[in-house]
Amino acid sequence: MSISKIKSISKYSQKKFRKLENHFLIEGWRSVEELLLAKIEIEKLILNSDLNLDLNKKTLLKKLKNISCNIIELPKKEFSKITDTVNSQGIIAEIKKINYDLEKILSEQKSKSTIIALDRISDPGNLGTIIRICDWFNVDALLIGSGSVELYNPKVIRSTVGSIFHFPILENVDLSLSLKKLKNYKIISADLNGTSSIDKYNFSEKICIIIGSEAHGISSNLKNLITDSVSIPKFGKVESLNAAVALSIFLTKRFI
Repeated sequence: MSISKIKSISKYSQKKFRKLENHFLIEGWRSVEELLLAKIEIEKLILNSDLNLDLNKKTLLKKLKNISCNIIELPKKEFSKITDTVNSQGIIAEIKKINYDLEKILSEQKSKSTIIALDRISDPGNLGTIIRICDWFNVDALLIGSGSVELYNPKVIRSTVGSIFHFPILENVDLSLSLKKLKNYKIISADLNGTSSIDKYNFSEKICIIIGSEAHGISSNLKNLITDSVSIPKFGKVESLNAAVALSIFLTKRFI
């Protein structure tokens, strides 16, 4: 494979090219399998040709070949120029970004609906964990507000372990505009100083939970859109909860 073609793939490790061309890379056998299960079109599949594949990987590769996937095999030295990880699993997929329309999502909502909105979440691992939590609880949509870490950041993608393909996720969202579209939704914020305590709070049938950054909390321009601010009772001395942990507590209370 020519150097120019390798560069044409590896450029997607940079945010500006992911944004410009609407493509991104995903690494790992499990994540690629999730692509296949979700029936998402793979533009290119790049393999380390020096790998010794076990039976499960050979089976998955056969399935990928059966769907006429464009498979490129590279020796380890060339493959390492594309991979974003130190200990790569030896498989990378190039795919198009997945775009969702909020109004279409809302038009299809059932009577009981849960939407999560993230305000300025900056840590890639934290966002990945939040996506997996939303997947676990089968939330209807995740809105990632502008000022948050990029959804297609390689660290975010890896930490989702395929959950990014399981439900609608919208990135770079203007939350002040989008939240106004949530008619008949109760909009609540997770707040250390919330006026309501989560142990006594009654969640409505349609609800949007806003999770803000640990450092700055909820943006001031969103506060007038909030129906209720809800706190998690504290029994120890720690100052704040990790955003993903706080969300898991809210969703546990919501569904259980």
